[in-house]
Amino acid sequence: QRASAIVEGEKAALAAMPQIRARIAQLEAERARTLLLAQQKAAQDKQQACLESRSRLQKITGMVGLNDPCANP
Repeated sequence: QRASAIVEGEKAALAAMPQIRARIAQLEAERARTLLLAQQKAAQDKQQACLESRSRLQKITGMVGLNDPCANP
């Protein structure tokens, strides 16, 4: 009986593996998407902080495309 119970448990575990793998893949994709959004927001915040900290002269030269310290590479 014990051996058959072990075999049945192994069968059940093997049957559940595709669903478990799919859920893990979904969670990893969500984590990657969240990380990407956080990186994008951080870059936007950094750009905005740079734009707000520029002097009046830097703003004027930036408008005409000269020596803009906040220009994206």
